[in-house]
Amino acid sequence: MKLRLTNIIKETHDTKTFRFIPQEKFNFKPGQFIVFIMNDKEGEFRRAFSIANSPDEKEFIEITVKKAPKGRASTIFFEKTKINGTFEALGPYGLFTYNNEDIKHIIHIAAGSGIVPIRSIIKYIIKNKPEIKQTLIFSNKTPKDIIYKKEFDALNINKIYTLTRHEGEEWKGKTGRITKDLIKEHIGENDLYFICGPPEFVNNMVLHLKNLGKNEKSIKTERYN
Repeated sequence: MKLRLTNIIKETHDTKTFRFIPQEKFNFKPGQFIVFIMNDKEGEFRRAFSIANSPDEKEFIEITVKKAPKGRASTIFFEKTKINGTFEALGPYGLFTYNNEDIKHIIHIAAGSGIVPIRSIIKYIIKNKPEIKQTLIFSNKTPKDIIYKKEFDALNINKIYTLTRHEGEEWKGKTGRITKDLIKEHIGENDLYFICGPPEFVNNMVLHLKNLGKNEKSIKTERYN
């Protein structure tokens, strides 16, 4: 599948969203990812990126990329990519998806760029299943690291932001890591959970939920390395 870059949106000091127009019909489920086939001086390589937009936004595909030190793919996107540039991608792939489950409450738990596929899910549910209550528990280092904050603040969902490195920052919200007690404040009887972030973070969140008596079948996870 060929993708043509049409827009670059700055999200934070080190994160950008790249919007592409697919050159052929493309369908995906909220939460899935695509794999870019890329080239640099070391040769061809492939990188997976979650789709950031909702499947309802059929005219384009968005990915959100965080600049990584010595990251091959992020270096290309941040330093060498130009509007109207073309890319080759494969997909969609992935089982971290909302599959129109009949549920009253969904709790999303994310850390850093793990918010990307969750954004897709949140937007899809708001449009297609507005009766479902959604809660977002989102961990970041500092206020300037919160991806999509302005967008999320405008959405009719329950939002809990918490920061792990807030010292010296003007911040009146929650601080520290996401704990079992914080999650317990928001869970119900038959919730569905989407968790995305670094492997250790995801593992800890799953453990918290199990310790709170939640069934593993109600927990969906995606781990970002």
